Amino acid sequence: MTDNLNKLINSNLDSAKTANLNNHSIYLNSNSIMTILMIATIGQVSNAMQNMYGVAQKSSENAEIIKTSVNETTKSIGQVAITAQSKGELAQKLNELVHKFKL
Repeated sequence: MTDNLNKLINSNLDSAKTANLNNHSIYLNSNSIMTILMIATIGQVSNAMQNMYGVAQKSSENAEIIKTSVNETTKSIGQVAITAQSKGELAQKLNELVHKFKL
């Protein structure tokens, strides 16, 4: 009877050790899966940040093009204003000359 009891205890111990090893293995597999998921997530975040950087860079380039265009337009409008003023002055002088001949 003692032998049977010892066999039963040893069998239960072996089962407990195997279960413990299996749980440890499951734990390690779980950690591996979590690590893989974290690496994948970090990769996705990295890709998203690179895309955001690309968009920001392109936006900055476009803003610079717009700024240059606005500056050129402002200069052109200034030139048009100067020309219009000059033409206005010439028209005034011409008008004065016409009035001299009328008298």
